[in-house]
Amino acid sequence: MNRIEFMEELSGLLQDIPEEDRMDALNYYNDYFDDAGAENEKNVIDELESPEKVAAKIKADREDPEDGKAGMPMEQDNKPWTNNWLKMILIVAIILVGCPVIVPVAIGLLAAIAGILIAAFAFFIAIVIGFAAIVIVAIVLTAAGIGSMFVNIGAGLALFGAGMILIAVGAIGTVAGIRLCIIVFPGMIRGIVWILRKPFHRKAMA
Repeated sequence: MNRIEFMEELSGLLQDIPEEDRMDALNYYNDYFDDAGAENEKNVIDELESPEKVAAKIKADREDPEDGKAGMPMEQDNKPWTNNWLKMILIVAIILVGCPVIVPVAIGLLAAIAGILIAAFAFFIAIVIGFAAIVIVAIVLTAAGIGSMFVNIGAGLALFGAGMILIAVGAIGTVAGIRLCIIVFPGMIRGIVWILRKPFHRKAMA
C-alpha cells in the first residue's frame, strides 16, 4: 500500500463523520506524509498500521474531545523525520561552512579547464599556421622555379616541382588542422560540461 491508496481508503472510511472534521483529519495526515518526506512514506504507513485503525482513532477522539485533536497520531515535535525547514537550514549551514574550501577549489578547477582549452587551442592554431607557412614557402619556390627555367631549366623544374609538392602538403595540412579544430573543440567542451554536471546529476527516484 502506498500513500495515495492509504489516503483514499481513509477518506472512504471517514464518510460517516461531519465533512469539516473529515477534511481536517485528511489534511492533517497529508501534511504528516509531506513532513516525513517521500523517502519515509513506507515508515509512516508502517507506523499508522492501517487506514481502519486511523479511522477508528479519529472517530473515538471525536466522541472524547479531551483526548485532543481528532486522529492525531502524535505531537508534531515528536516526528522522527527531519522537517523540510530543518533540511534547508542544514543545507545552508553546509554551504556556509564549505565556502572557504569549495570556492578556491572551484576557481582552481575552472582555471585548470581554461588552461587546457587555451593550450589545446594554441596547439591547433600552431598546426594551422605551420602548414599555412609551408604553403607560402611553396608558392615562393614555385615562382622561383618558373623564373629559373629561363636560366637553368633543370634547376627551375626542380624548384617548381618542390614548390608544387609543398603547396599540396601545406594545403592538405591546413585543411586537416581546421577540420580537427572543428571536430575536437566542440567534443572537448561537451566532455567538460558533462564532467561538471556529473556531481549535480540526481538519479530519478523510483
